[in-house]
Amino acid sequence: MNEHDLANQMLEARPTDFDANVWQRYRAMWDAIRKVDTIRVPLLLFAMLSSACTPPYFFTIADVKAQLEAHRSEYESIAKTWSRKNPRSMFCYFGPDSFRWNGAFIEAVVDGYHIQCDCVMNQETVRTLGEAAQAVGTTPDELNHWISEARSLHIYCIQGGVSVVDISLEGSERSLYGLKYAVPGTDGMAELRRVAESDLGRTEVKHLFDEWFYYEDFHPRP
Repeated sequence: MNEHDLANQMLEARPTDFDANVWQRYRAMWDAIRKVDTIRVPLLLFAMLSSACTPPYFFTIADVKAQLEAHRSEYESIAKTWSRKNPRSMFCYFGPDSFRWNGAFIEAVVDGYHIQCDCVMNQETVRTLGEAAQAVGTTPDELNHWISEARSLHIYCIQGGVSVVDISLEGSERSLYGLKYAVPGTDGMAELRRVAESDLGRTEVKHLFDEWFYYEDFHPRP
């Protein structure tokens, strides 16, 4: 078995503890890389899989709370804007050249940006990030705005509805953690308090202050 067969075998044997969204991202990266440069495939594959082990940027709940307190107005603006403009959408910032908009994964490649999603017949490569934004159903300004916000505030993903907005933080590849915002004037506060008081489910939720809650999936943090 040569190194490329081994790489393919590793990708087909999906680890059970990988987040489904993260795995889809790695598959999109792999498909793009395989078309561009087969010589460096083993090294690039190693880098892709190693990134799944990235530790949380904020190690404790206290660290997350301190970050929120230091940038409260920015996070609050993000949550309110997202709830108003994108209540059923999702944006993720995986790195400087890797993003998600709803079900579409966008990766920078040598000749532009590779897109993988149902919206473009599964796969497509376009020349600019602006073209990629339009292909996945948003605008260049909108996509660049959320990239900038995520980069400056260590945000991994933003998603949610009219009443609750989830802001997962950098280092959420293996286990999502971060902030939940109860949108004022909705039932978001009652919903989050109910979850916080319950021991059921795979997500731990703790009230921080006012409309803000901390959450983590799978492995409660100290």
